[in-house]
Amino acid sequence: MDCVMPGKKIVVIDGNSIVFRAFYAIKNPMITSRGLYTHAIFGFLNMLFKTLDDMKPDYIAIAFDTRAPTFRHLEYETYKAGRAKTPDELHAQMPYLKDILRAMNIAVVEMDGYEADDLIGTIAAHAERAGLNAIIVTGDRDELQLVSKDVSVLLTKKGVSEFELYTPESLREKYGFGPELFVDYKGLMGDSSDNIPGLPGVGEKTAAKLIIEYGSIEDIVSRVDEVEPERIRNIIKENKQTAFMSKRLATIIRNVPIDIDFEEMSLRDWNVDRLREIYTELEFRSFLKKLGAGRTAAERVPVYNPVNDPGSAPAPVSETVPGIAIEPKNIEITTIIEIAGLDEVRAALKSADECIFHTLGPVDHIYSPQINAILFYVNQKAFLIPTSGKNDLLLAVCEMTAGLEIGLIGFGLKDDIYRIRRLLALSGASGSTVWRPGARFDAAVANYLLAPGTKPTFAQLVMVYCGQTIGEKPDFDIELPLFGTEDIELYAREFCASMSQLLPLLRDKLSASGMALLFDDVEIPLIDTLAEIELNGFKYDSGIMSEIDELIVQRTKELTYSITELAGTDFNINSPKQLGEILFEKLGIPGGKKNKNGYSTSADILEKLRENYPIVEQVLEYRMLVKLKGTYIEGLPNFVAEDGKIRAHLLQTIAATGRLSCVDPNLQNIPIRKEPGRHIRKAFVPESEGYILMSADYSQIELRILAHLSEDPALIEDFRSGADIHTRTAMRVFGVDHDSDVSVMQRSGAKAVNFGIIYGMSSFGLSEELAITRKDAERYIAEYFEKHVAVKAFLDNCIEEVRAGGYSTTIMGRRRPIPEISASQYMIRNLGERLAMNSPIQGSAADIIKVAMNRVNRALKSEGMETTLILQVHDELILQVRKGEEERAAEILKREMEGAVQLKAPLEVDVKTGLNWYELK
Repeated sequence: MDCVMPGKKIVVIDGNSIVFRAFYAIKNPMITSRGLYTHAIFGFLNMLFKTLDDMKPDYIAIAFDTRAPTFRHLEYETYKAGRAKTPDELHAQMPYLKDILRAMNIAVVEMDGYEADDLIGTIAAHAERAGLNAIIVTGDRDELQLVSKDVSVLLTKKGVSEFELYTPESLREKYGFGPELFVDYKGLMGDSSDNIPGLPGVGEKTAAKLIIEYGSIEDIVSRVDEVEPERIRNIIKENKQTAFMSKRLATIIRNVPIDIDFEEMSLRDWNVDRLREIYTELEFRSFLKKLGAGRTAAERVPVYNPVNDPGSAPAPVSETVPGIAIEPKNIEITTIIEIAGLDEVRAALKSADECIFHTLGPVDHIYSPQINAILFYVNQKAFLIPTSGKNDLLLAVCEMTAGLEIGLIGFGLKDDIYRIRRLLALSGASGSTVWRPGARFDAAVANYLLAPGTKPTFAQLVMVYCGQTIGEKPDFDIELPLFGTEDIELYAREFCASMSQLLPLLRDKLSASGMALLFDDVEIPLIDTLAEIELNGFKYDSGIMSEIDELIVQRTKELTYSITELAGTDFNINSPKQLGEILFEKLGIPGGKKNKNGYSTSADILEKLRENYPIVEQVLEYRMLVKLKGTYIEGLPNFVAEDGKIRAHLLQTIAATGRLSCVDPNLQNIPIRKEPGRHIRKAFVPESEGYILMSADYSQIELRILAHLSEDPALIEDFRSGADIHTRTAMRVFGVDHDSDVSVMQRSGAKAVNFGIIYGMSSFGLSEELAITRKDAERYIAEYFEKHVAVKAFLDNCIEEVRAGGYSTTIMGRRRPIPEISASQYMIRNLGERLAMNSPIQGSAADIIKVAMNRVNRALKSEGMETTLILQVHDELILQVRKGEEERAAEILKREMEGAVQLKAPLEVDVKTGLNWYELK
């Protein structure tokens, strides 16, 4: 043992205890985009950093158990036998945690045959002899026996964020005896977590009383005849050997034959590169940010130019480079403030095939787009063009780029493209309908494929993939004039340098994951398609909506009167508390569920009552009308632009399934099951009398995909023959010989089973859906799988593939990580299994509609038509069709949508026309 300076401090951490507490303390698990649980590591490291900050130790060591049996197992075979198996989600985190600790040069101590407690006890004993002050950090009270004048125990109180410090004085104050008797205390009362038996019937209070009055177990046994009451005296006499054994099992060994080298435990410099590599893999952005750049300028990798220097692309971080340092100073930047300066930009862009492109401005589809600055990076040179308040310069840039055949590289390119094209359209300039630059690579979309469900900022993306820290984008979108030129140029340099390095890294990862074609052939062309849909917009007729509003207001008044009449009193229908009291107390309707705020009147509870109680039926209708008025009748006018159109945002990088999302406003979510909701669609019309609307909807696309993927012969034949799929399913499930003999109820049951199978519906769910017994629901499902063996095999295989690989895949190779499938909790694991069954189907449907959108948009353009694509809603496309182009438009929709992919159960599209969206039903 090396000599140390007396009076210095060592912290010894009980690794297993703290990491277990961190795992269970965080209620919402942290999961990386690749499906690895990380919250135990995250919680442990936060505790570690806080300990280092608060304690400022000179030495530190962290002890872990090994999986080998200890001497305690040899003495008592069932020692710790009652402990649950370590969850797989936690077990997988341990190697990463130990790698991090080694990268921090923190001593990790473990030894077969001994527990972490014994190693901690031994280190503490050596520390005392060396004159060190030791602090033990643990969640295990066993360590309290180690407390002395030089050894304190910091014991967790709540998770890993609150601790209580134990010294000899505080321990005596709490328990009534000193640390030298704590192991006797444990021996008497036992420890259920370790399966140490102790004395039967002796708990904490009795054990403490015996210790305080008589001392150690040996002293208690020697004076057992003095013990009162008689029951306890007899227990001690009959079980004294058990008490002695329990004490031995609980006693921490303080002389484990292990070398203690305090020099190895001293605080040393971290291996920052290795930490950055691990943090990057674990997606610990906050920890990455604290590491900083971490390299000198001489060690940094040169900036990669995507246009003229493809051979200089750096290798992926995860393979060879622990972190590509970003050096924005290497970027030559020219700031242009006059139209005359654009000649240099035009010449550079004409000589290149692709460029990094970025605009700064608010993402707004109501007013004329505001662009505060435009950035180009080409031929190793950046051009920054501040355009805030300079409309002539801004329009000149837009017109300059309109005719260029150049690929754009960026982050969130859809918004960049929309801004430019909308400005050109508003200006009436040439090129307003065709802006030739198109998306070539979008880092946000690439990350979406690699890590669906995450939506990092650009700076966070750089941390994750490059392992480097850049500043978050300042609020240039709104307040660019408030920033100095240096601030804007620094951001521009960092963006160009980071994007240059992200491109090859993300491309390599897309190729390795098998999603490069999906990215290049589907998602990237979709950027231009979505920008065009948003640009086209959907005409909104406020006059029609006013008429709908009047009808809804009148019906709401009628319902208010009727509901209060049925209730026998006036009350606030919008108050869940008052409504619950009326329904379940005053009217005595059964089925009420009371909570601390009163009776629940949630939709799922009221839906079960609506058929038998008219007041409930009317309350549900009233709620629907109130929501329609607030969300749509009052909400939609807020999104209408000066030209009377609504341009909803179609978001490409949100839904983990691959489907598009719609916001501001969400036109995909207008309720259409009830007639009042459908009427809202009457307010969406063509932009003039020279147009009509046309929709094309995939017929039962998810069932066709199920038939294709499962290769179920019966389903495939049903679709190829053009038969009614639900009637044919009913015939097989219910044993009916002829189509005409299938009842309405049987067809409804078959339909529910068909769609329920896709979503992994349980017998309970099906019974609720069809209002049948659970036994009947189980029989329906069993008979379905008996007739569709291939479907059952396919769904089972989906689950096994996700268990093996951690993700599902679609027809086009889209991956969706499903870490839930390996969860220890049944409900979460069951959700994972349902996702595993549904994701290949729903994700494939998303792939197909995206392909169809691109094909339809391309075909309309190539044929020079005035018909435009104006909205996508789930499996449906909506077009504004120039009168006279109806037949050609319908042919294009059928041809391009049905030909998007070739399925064994062929795709079928239903085309409809109308003078408003409502008529397309």
